[in-house]
Amino acid sequence: LMGDIDGKLSMVILKRDARDQVNGLQIEEHLGVTSKASTLTYLDNAYVFVGSTDGDSQLIQLSSKPSANGSFIKEVERYTNLGPIVDFCVVDLDRQGQGMMVTCSGCGKDGSLRVVRNGIGITPDANIELSGMQGLWSLKQDEKS
Repeated sequence: LMGDIDGKLSMVILKRDARDQVNGLQIEEHLGVTSKASTLTYLDNAYVFVGSTDGDSQLIQLSSKPSANGSFIKEVERYTNLGPIVDFCVVDLDRQGQGMMVTCSGCGKDGSLRVVRNGIGITPDANIELSGMQGLWSLKQDEKS
């Protein structure tokens, strides 16, 4: 696989002769468009990690048949990247003393404005329904015992 500066992903095929020696390269048509790749890592089962220093990284899946828009790739997951931060400013839109940072992140086609807020975000990884539960308390062990 080969990615160019515009994020176009292509396949490079090595041509071999009868003695199994490489005698040429063939670049197949574009498979699709991703973030500008700094690294391309083939994982397994047609999954490829597209690492980018100029935009969001992606986990993509290659397909043997094109989608409706002619792309042979499907984005499975996107990993947010704030870098490189070209410029930023701090604003307090609500005038409550909690400033938000607005960044100019990325480069070229992968450039974007991002808002960074102060605080924590909680994302549940799993939920379990427990029938019959009436309450939940934490217990602290006495350090002397």
